Amino acid sequence: MELVVSRFALIGNHLSLDFANTVHAKGSPVDVMTSLEEAFEFLLDAKIFSPAEIVQARRDAELRPDEAQSFFATARRLRGYLREWLAGIETHAPVATDLIEMINGILASQCVADRLTLQEGRWIMESVPSERRLVHLLVPIARSAAQLIAQGPDVPVRKCGNPKCPLYFYDTSRNKLRRWCSMSSCGNLHKVKAHLARRSTVVSNKA
Repeated sequence: MELVVSRFALIGNHLSLDFANTVHAKGSPVDVMTSLEEAFEFLLDAKIFSPAEIVQARRDAELRPDEAQSFFATARRLRGYLREWLAGIETHAPVATDLIEMINGILASQCVADRLTLQEGRWIMESVPSERRLVHLLVPIARSAAQLIAQGPDVPVRKCGNPKCPLYFYDTSRNKLRRWCSMSSCGNLHKVKAHLARRSTVVSNKA
């Protein structure tokens, strides 16, 4: 079976951070969410929804093009608000009202109902959406963002230590001193630069 590698930089350790990081393709500074289809691809690659659910979302988008356009515009706005918040997170800047209102609006959009379903010979009760709307695809991302904001100003979200890298991550390291989005990319680049700088110093001293 061929291994499919995602184009998305899924290094954030939190869904909303991976979503915010879609401004940067893995290994290339290219926006990877410039179309509705790319938004669907992110939802699939990030394992937020199953392939069958994304197939259904594509069908819904074809049947309701105006709703699909509104969904994608909302997704882009949410990403923009998230990145504005992240840009001020190190200075403990207040969370913008626009972001809070958007998160609350997305979370409030999904009305659910309890129902009994038969699974493997047993009746279980589950909560399911009472209607299917494309904006509901953003609910897991909005919930993830809300969880981060609710952690307060000391939430361990970091920007990559590479000044040219726009990626953010949730620091799960024991001492909370993680610096790089990924050791295989920015971390390795830093090690190479540090090594070359040491060699240059040694050569200069010998001269």
